[in-house]
Order: sequence, then structure tokens, then C-alpha cells
Amino acid sequence: MSAFLPGDSSTAGQWDRRAYLLLAALLVWRLLFILISPMDLAPDEAYYWDWSRIPALGYYSKPPMIGWVNMISSALLPVSVFSVRLPAAIFATASLLLFHALGKRLFSSRTAFWALAATAASPGSCVIGYIMTIDAPLLFFWSLAIYCFWRALADEAAGYRWWLAAGLAAGGGLLSKQMMLAFLVLAVVFLLASRRDRHHLSSPRPYLMIVLALAALLPPLWWNMQHDWITFRHTAHHFEGNPHRLRTLADFIGGQLLLLSPLTCSLFALLTGGLLYGFARQGRRVRFLLLFGGASLAFFLLMSLRQRINANWPAIFYPGGMVLLAAWGCGEVSGGRFLADRWRRFFVPGVLVGALLALLTYALPLVLPSTSLGGGRLDPTARIKGWRQLALAVEVVRRELPQDEEVFLASPSRQVVSELAFYLPDQPRVYMWSGQAGVQSQYDLWPQPDAGPVRDGLVVLEEGDAPLTASVARSFTTFEKLRELEISLGPAGSRRFSVYLGRSLTAWRR
Repeated sequence: MSAFLPGDSSTAGQWDRRAYLLLAALLVWRLLFILISPMDLAPDEAYYWDWSRIPALGYYSKPPMIGWVNMISSALLPVSVFSVRLPAAIFATASLLLFHALGKRLFSSRTAFWALAATAASPGSCVIGYIMTIDAPLLFFWSLAIYCFWRALADEAAGYRWWLAAGLAAGGGLLSKQMMLAFLVLAVVFLLASRRDRHHLSSPRPYLMIVLALAALLPPLWWNMQHDWITFRHTAHHFEGNPHRLRTLADFIGGQLLLLSPLTCSLFALLTGGLLYGFARQGRRVRFLLLFGGASLAFFLLMSLRQRINANWPAIFYPGGMVLLAAWGCGEVSGGRFLADRWRRFFVPGVLVGALLALLTYALPLVLPSTSLGGGRLDPTARIKGWRQLALAVEVVRRELPQDEEVFLASPSRQVVSELAFYLPDQPRVYMWSGQAGVQSQYDLWPQPDAGPVRDGLVVLEEGDAPLTASVARSFTTFEKLRELEISLGPAGSRRFSVYLGRSLTAWRR
């Protein structure tokens, strides 16, 4: 049944060596790509880096892990694009190593290799290993938690060791993103659903795992208590309904097809449907991977009928899903009702299509700038271009001011604020003038300029911020335009900004 996969006669050691060589090559390539890529930091990357300069137990929209990681990388290396993105490459590659370890434990070295290959050969894996956002540490801690949880179930003679490890891993995930709570829920559901493992509920081990994980929430909870529970109120906005149900469903499906590859994602969906149909008849390993993979992804599919689901939200369910898909592709699991086992011949083509899309993902930022599409609406990298040039242009304006004149920098745009803070040569504190009531970002929680010794400010307004000009001007005695800037993103697009000088700050109004 597994004749469609090459190398069936290889030994376990040979499959393992191939996997480790693939991981090593992938890590080296990711580090090299960070160095050669022309793309600037994405606005979120710069925003999270700015968090690290004021260490805290929590932040406006996320738990503190991303700020802590950026703080450590910036302390160990000179602050640069490489130092910011290095943790993403390390976390993402370590996650793949855990995929491989889980596949070996559950099935075989051959299945583990193909689970690793199917995951690495996808655009989503490229992005997570390059852009340093909360998804990279979350995916690592999730993968570590489900690996340790399975070890705890499979090796009862180890006592509390793997339960404690799973709790610590889940705690790291909870400090990375609120989505990690799903692990604790799914762990309890699996213990309830698995007759062989249900006896653990009468021991203190799973409860110790849960308590240890939830203890990690104490620092951000303490911080939120002091900041009017702002993270909770921000997170609640993600669960607001959307009347355009078919559109949100289509967006979700399209996002998942692009994250993996159309063929791999389709096989995964069919396999999940077939195995869920006969869930009670499935073996313990299959139920475990289904619960932590395709079944949870199916739940998000249903949620997309109610609201918009960001494509990256269910990324944590792919470790289990890809191990299960690889086990089917290797003939160790039957496809169930909807995916005939003769379709296994499409598994390797799916991996190859994903590899091609991954190569295109890496090639886009290197090739597009020299084409007529660079910087235009069809350029998916346009959002992370031009920020370095903007900072250089603003620095020219700063230097034209009298040398003894000290001014602060501000903008109504969170993206502009964070990018200027990173790319200006002295990496100054840049303030955000939100123009709205209430807290809109982390910048609103930090001290703002006051009518003190430094009362003059350079305010950078993007073209779309023009309606705010009058309200910003009311915060100063005088407000004059110094320069209009046009930042080229490529042959097909540009961004336009205006730089104003405000004299004698009277009040910082929102």
C-alpha cells in the first residue's frame, strides 16, 4: 500500500539521517535568507521589537513572550533585522524537529521524515521561519507540549516527568499566545474520550500539568489587573460576528490552501473527514492526532461561517495533522470513508507542489522588485517595503533642524511609529497620536509627551491620515508642513507621507 513513496527499503537510520540533513540545510538556508532578503521588518515585527525596549509582564494585545524573546536577542546581538528574525528561524526549525520526534514515537522514521518534509514544503512554514511574530514561539511550544503529553501517556513508568514537561511547555505557549489554552482543553477531551487513558483522570498528574501551565498566566494576569484588563477586551474583538458568512468561509479555506499547498491541504481535509466519520473505531494514535489536528481545524472551519478567521490562527493544528497525513501516505493508516487508499499516489506530488510554492515564496522578494509588478497591488511583499527609506528621509528632515533644537517624533500610524523607532539611526522613542478615545495600542499605555522642556515635535502623516491633520495641529501652538515624501516601493507603487513641525506642545490630545 505504500509503494507510491520512494525509498521504502531504507532503514530507520537512513530515514533519520535524511531528516536531520534536511533540518540542518533548512536552518542554514533560513539564516542565509534573512541576511540576503531585501524586505524590511514587517510593521508587527517592528512593533513587537519596540515592546522589548520596555520590558513588562504583559502587553496590550499579547502575552509577554514575544517582547521577552526580542529583548534577549537584542541583548545578545547588535540590534538589526537579523537579530530580530533569528529567533523565528530557530523556533520554526525546532518545531519541525519536534514534528519528526512525534512521528517517530507514534509511527516510524519513514513517516516522521515525510511529516517533516510535507510541513517544511509549504509557504506557511517559510513565513513562520522568517517573520518574527508570536506564531513562531507558539508553534514551538505547542509542538513540544503535544510531544511531551504523548510521552506522558505512553510511558507511565516515567512518573511525573513528562506531565511536568508538558505543563511547562504549555505554560510557555500561554505566555506566547492565548490560543495555547486549546491544548489544555484538548488534553482533557482526549483523556475523557480514550478508554485506555481515562484512568489518568483519577491521578493528580494531569491536574498538575494544568495547574503548572495556568501558573504561567499569573504575570500577564497581574499586569492586566493593573491595566483595566486591556488584553481581554482587545481579544474579545476577535470574536465579533460578521454578516458576510460565505466570504469569511471562502477566505478561511483559501488561506489554508495557500498555507500548505492546494493538493496537500485537500488530501488532509478528505483524510480528516473520513477518519472523523468513524472516530469511535479509530485507534488510539489516530484519535490523538485527529483531536490535536484535523478535528480542531474543522471547528475553525465552522467558526469561519460566523466571523473572520485569520489564516494563521489554526496553524498549531498542523503538527498533528501532518503527522497523520504522512502516516496515511506511508500506508500506516487507512483513509477511511472519504479518502480511498489508492489516492496515496497523490501524497508525494502534494509535497512537491508545496515545495514549489515554498521556493516561489522565497523567490518573490528577490525577483519582484525587478519586475513591473514590484510595489503594486499584486505584490504581496509591498507592505514590508519602503520603511528603511522612510526613516532615512525623515532623518534628513531632522538634520535640517537647528542642531540645538530637540524635538520628539510622533505619528498617528502604529506602523509608522514602530518602523521609525527601529530604522532611525539613534532608534529614538517615537510616540503615537491615535486621534481616538481609549487605548488603541501599546503606545497609548506608555507615557506620552507633555508640555515640558521638549515641546516641539516632528509629526509624520501618511497619505491616508490627512483627516487627522487638523486635530493633531490643535495640540501645538503652530503646525507647519516641512516636507512631502514619496517612498518608492517598486515600479508599480509608492507611499506618500507628509512631515510637519509642531511648535510648543499645549496638550497631547487623543
